[in-house]
Amino acid sequence: MTASGRPATPYYETVDCDSKEAEFKIIGIDEQEMTYKDFEEAPVEDLCVDFVDTTEYVLWEGDMLTEPGTIYCAGPV
Repeated sequence: MTASGRPATPYYETVDCDSKEAEFKIIGIDEQEMTYKDFEEAPVEDLCVDFVDTTEYVLWEGDMLTEPGTIYCAGPV
């Protein structure tokens, strides 16, 4: 995974973990159900708590901003 952009509008793309372009890898999924707004307002301490020692980047992905999406926890490759 590579990531760039402002915190409010992150951009990321999926690449192979062995790729030179890889900056992070998904290490887990936070099971909380949150809309994008809830995700943006959540304290960082409340996200990816099961992976706190290895998470460096947290991503929210969903089809609609007003519906719950998936929270991915990413760490170093």
